[in-house]
Amino acid sequence: MPNDTRGTRILLVPAGLIIAKNKPDPNNTLIRCQHARKMWERGRYDYLVVCGGLFMPPDIQTDSAGLIMAQWLDEHGV
Repeated sequence: MPNDTRGTRILLVPAGLIIAKNKPDPNNTLIRCQHARKMWERGRYDYLVVCGGLFMPPDIQTDSAGLIMAQWLDEHGV
Protein backbone atom coordinates (compact mmCIF):
# COMPACT_ATOMS: atom_id res chain seq x y z
CA MET A 1 0.00 0.00 0.00
CA PRO A 2 1.48 3.37 -0.98
CA ASN A 3 2.29 5.83 1.75
CA ASP A 4 0.20 8.65 0.26
CA THR A 5 -1.84 10.72 2.69
CA ARG A 6 -3.16 13.33 0.28
CA GLY A 7 -6.26 11.33 -0.68
CA THR A 8 -8.01 11.30 -4.01
CA ARG A 9 -8.21 14.71 -5.65
CA ILE A 10 -11.36 15.30 -7.69
CA LEU A 11 -12.14 18.41 -9.75
CA LEU A 12 -15.81 19.14 -10.45
CA VAL A 13 -16.23 20.92 -13.80
CA PRO A 14 -19.76 22.29 -14.27
CA ALA A 15 -21.00 23.13 -17.74
CA GLY A 16 -21.59 26.57 -19.13
CA LEU A 17 -23.25 27.29 -22.46
CA ILE A 18 -23.56 25.07 -25.50
CA ILE A 19 -23.63 26.73 -28.92
CA ALA A 20 -24.13 25.53 -32.47
CA LYS A 21 -25.01 21.83 -32.61
CA ASN A 22 -23.68 20.30 -29.38
CA LYS A 23 -20.55 22.47 -29.36
CA PRO A 24 -19.15 23.99 -26.15
CA ASP A 25 -19.26 27.79 -26.02
CA PRO A 26 -15.66 29.01 -26.48
CA ASN A 27 -16.18 31.77 -23.91
CA ASN A 28 -17.08 29.57 -20.96
CA THR A 29 -17.62 25.80 -21.36
CA LEU A 30 -14.61 25.31 -23.62
CA ILE A 31 -12.44 27.44 -21.32
CA ARG A 32 -13.54 25.27 -18.38
CA CYS A 33 -12.61 22.10 -20.27
CA GLN A 34 -9.23 23.50 -21.32
CA HIS A 35 -8.40 24.64 -17.79
CA ALA A 36 -9.49 21.31 -16.30
CA ARG A 37 -7.32 19.45 -18.83
CA LYS A 38 -4.28 21.56 -17.93
CA MET A 39 -4.79 20.95 -14.22
CA TRP A 40 -5.19 17.21 -14.79
CA GLU A 41 -2.08 17.08 -17.02
CA ARG A 42 -0.06 18.86 -14.32
CA GLY A 43 -1.09 16.19 -11.81
CA ARG A 44 -3.17 18.50 -9.66
CA TYR A 45 -6.20 16.20 -9.80
CA ASP A 46 -6.69 12.46 -10.05
CA TYR A 47 -10.18 12.63 -11.55
CA LEU A 48 -12.31 15.14 -13.41
CA VAL A 49 -16.08 15.06 -12.97
CA VAL A 50 -18.04 16.95 -15.60
CA CYS A 51 -21.70 17.74 -15.19
CA GLY A 52 -24.49 19.53 -16.97
CA GLY A 53 -27.78 18.66 -18.56
CA LEU A 54 -29.92 19.81 -21.45
CA PHE A 55 -30.62 23.53 -21.20
CA MET A 56 -30.78 24.70 -24.81
CA PRO A 57 -33.44 24.08 -27.49
CA PRO A 58 -33.13 20.78 -29.41
CA ASP A 59 -31.85 22.53 -32.55
CA ILE A 60 -28.78 23.55 -30.50
CA GLN A 61 -28.39 20.78 -27.94
CA THR A 62 -29.40 17.12 -28.12
CA ASP A 63 -26.65 15.70 -25.88
CA SER A 64 -26.19 16.64 -22.23
CA ALA A 65 -23.55 19.28 -21.53
CA GLY A 66 -21.72 16.78 -19.32
CA LEU A 67 -21.48 14.31 -22.20
CA ILE A 68 -20.30 17.01 -24.61
CA MET A 69 -17.59 18.06 -22.15
CA ALA A 70 -16.55 14.44 -21.48
CA GLN A 71 -16.23 13.81 -25.22
CA TRP A 72 -14.13 16.95 -25.66
CA LEU A 73 -11.81 15.91 -22.81
CA ASP A 74 -11.53 12.39 -24.22
CA GLU A 75 -10.66 13.76 -27.68
CA HIS A 76 -7.93 15.86 -26.03
CA GLY A 77 -6.21 13.06 -24.15
CA VAL A 78 -7.90 13.06 -20.77
